[in-house]
Amino acid sequence: MHPDNWRNNAIQFPRLISEILATQEIDLELLAQSMDLAIEDVEELFDRADAIWQEIKAPSA
Repeated sequence: MHPDNWRNNAIQFPRLISEILATQEIDLELLAQSMDLAIEDVEELFDRADAIWQEIKAPSA
C-alpha cells in the first residue's frame, strides 16, 4: 500500500471496518444497542464500508 494511503482516513476506516467484519465474530445486537441503531442500520454501515473498500482495492481500468 502506498505510504500516503496509510494516513488517509477515507481509505483506512472502510478498510478497518471491512476487515473486522471479515475476521471477527460480532454481536450485532449489542453493537446496534451501543450505537443506538437498528441491527439493519449497523449491517448497512458494514455493507457501505465494505463496498468502499472493494472499490479502493479494485484495479483502475
